[in-house]
Amino acid sequence: MKKTMIMMLLLCLLLTVVPVGAMATELESTEPEVIYREPGQCGADLTWSLDGGTLTISGSGEMDDYPDGDAPWLAHKDQITKLVFTGSVSYVGACAFKDYDNLKEISFGNAMHTIGEQAFQSCDGLTSLYLPDTFRKFGKECFRNCENLTQIRCRGGMPRFDDSCLWDVYANLYYPTNNPWPSEPLMQLFQAFQGRIQFLMAPPEELVPATQETDPAPQPTQAPTEPPVTEPEETAAPTTEEAIPPTEAETTAATEETTEPTQPETEAPTTAETEAPEETEPEKQERKTISGVWFGLFLITGTLSLILIGALIFRPRRY
Repeated sequence: MKKTMIMMLLLCLLLTVVPVGAMATELESTEPEVIYREPGQCGADLTWSLDGGTLTISGSGEMDDYPDGDAPWLAHKDQITKLVFTGSVSYVGACAFKDYDNLKEISFGNAMHTIGEQAFQSCDGLTSLYLPDTFRKFGKECFRNCENLTQIRCRGGMPRFDDSCLWDVYANLYYPTNNPWPSEPLMQLFQAFQGRIQFLMAPPEELVPATQETDPAPQPTQAPTEPPVTEPEETAAPTTEEAIPPTEAETTAATEETTEPTQPETEAPTTAETEAPEETEPEKQERKTISGVWFGLFLITGTLSLILIGALIFRPRRY
């Protein structure tokens, strides 16, 4: 009988120790990976350079995330007024430009896909944005509290709007007439932002920055080969080049029929695309906490099993 009890306790101890070892391995695997970059790098294939007040990020692929705001250009934060992405940069790192109040202009290039979480939060200098047709996602709180941001122009299809990405922003968001966004998700977004964001259609040519428009080629001035022959009493009227008419001012789609729905009190905007939600930092922390609790329970059970085994083995015999 005594041997049977001892064997059962040993089996219980083995069943306790094995999950504890597996749990310890899982906890070790969740530790954040430390990435080392060479000076001038901000991604695996990305480099950055600063010329005056213009920060240029070049290369291809995704930027690194900077959850603590410790981007490599942090020391030049107050100097940066313009941000330019060249090459095939597809992702802006989380918190990379958070609270950069002097940043006034951004050129996202032609390959931008996603703006990371809180990437441009509280950038009070931003007034307008032009997003390429490759753009697909506003990350969580990426432009939150950008109080002076009033114009957003998207050339492509409807992107995903993550939680509070444009909260505390009052802006007109334009999308192309040749690629209209679905009306039902737009209505949901309008209600979720409580009418702060107005969704309007615009011609594709108005969704491109002026620097990217094709300027008309200037007409060359031809030098006269012979002096003009004029009579003394006649004066030749001077020839003037016809002034190129200025481009028409941007027109909002105010004439379009819009019906303002009742504004519900929901804060979090709905997403336009169904995507699996990414695991957030609080969820990771909660999972680690639960793992730690199980680890402690397994450890206590194992300790009690050892004490019980020792008590059975070494208890004094009665004669």
